[in-house]
Amino acid sequence: AFLGDFETNENGVVVVPKLESGQYYTIVESQPPYGYLLDDEHHVQTVMVRPDAVQNNVTVIFRNKPKPKLLIEKIDEATGKKLEGAVFRVSLKDSAEYREFTTGADGTVLIENLEEDWYTVQEIRSPTNYILDSQVRSIQTRAGETAILRINNNRKPNLTIRKVDEQSGNGIAGVTLRITKEGAKEYQDVTTGADGVFVLEHADPGWYIVTEQRTPETHILDQTPHYIEVKADQDTEIVIKNKAKPS
Repeated sequence: AFLGDFETNENGVVVVPKLESGQYYTIVESQPPYGYLLDDEHHVQTVMVRPDAVQNNVTVIFRNKPKPKLLIEKIDEATGKKLEGAVFRVSLKDSAEYREFTTGADGTVLIENLEEDWYTVQEIRSPTNYILDSQVRSIQTRAGETAILRINNNRKPNLTIRKVDEQSGNGIAGVTLRITKEGAKEYQDVTTGADGVFVLEHADPGWYIVTEQRTPETHILDQTPHYIEVKADQDTEIVIKNKAKPS
């Protein structure tokens, strides 16, 4: 006969009263506590209420392991600094369903109540001024354990363009330069400051073409395209010399 469904109290205990002595009873754990996995091996147990049991009581124990967790850490590859604001897409391997998680101020995000399985993790938005790492990673989760995935990011570098007088080495202010990323149609026209310098901040890595558009009346226009490679996490400087017009 079916005696009913019972739920454990805050102490993890459930008492089933008024059982008959000398009878066998089968206990099935049909639903584990939130955040825990069923013990597949022992979730069905059969016991006999023996006449000689102390106060005719029988204790049955079910042991549940916590569901796996996944800790994602986002780190600046050069400095080790933890990075806030990285967004990750997490899904069971080969599943079309996914959830998105964002690293907090400590550069981490803890994902709980996972299954024992393989998961795929992909960064879909990088922290501000960092290069996106779109590699898809696989990681296995196990009951009672926290899997840790550390993903590094490279900082977007700065490109410094220094325009100087060929003879004196002094900076030339007011030079208009056109900056184009190789292969792109868009360009940016910029002007050197009082020290003859312009800094393109947080540039995407790749090859850039710098071409002079206008120069002060005191100097000769340099129409040569200058190529410069910008590498991840490495600031780059290019010095372009101009000849002064003869007096």
